[in-house]
Amino acid sequence: QKTKSLVGILVRGLVECVESEKMLPYFRYCVNIVLASWIKLMVVAQDVASPYAASLVPYFLKICSMCAACEDVALHLMSLQCLLDVTHLPGARKGCIMQKSTVVMHLSSATDHPSHTVRQAAVQVRNEWCILE
Repeated sequence: QKTKSLVGILVRGLVECVESEKMLPYFRYCVNIVLASWIKLMVVAQDVASPYAASLVPYFLKICSMCAACEDVALHLMSLQCLLDVTHLPGARKGCIMQKSTVVMHLSSATDHPSHTVRQAAVQVRNEWCILE
């Protein structure tokens, strides 16, 4: 029960981070906490995170774009990790497949990032999305 209420908070946090689109001083801290929480939740409580998987993908992509614009490597890597983890959630494959072309197209642009680490991660995540069936 507590995990389900935590998911609601994390969904609202993710939406708020993306919709604010303001790179305020606290923005990075908030996004950092929200993404780290999603990464952990998608590993330890897959059954609770799965119903939200398809609806979260556009938000993770938006955060990728926002982080690329401010060249925040750590947040970019965390958003890429979320995009990778969401493909492994049980029952999320169908929703992910529907968004596959959008994600692959977006990740192709991330392969031009100035950071070698981000480029490597983007290629890995793009490859994972490309093999979704």
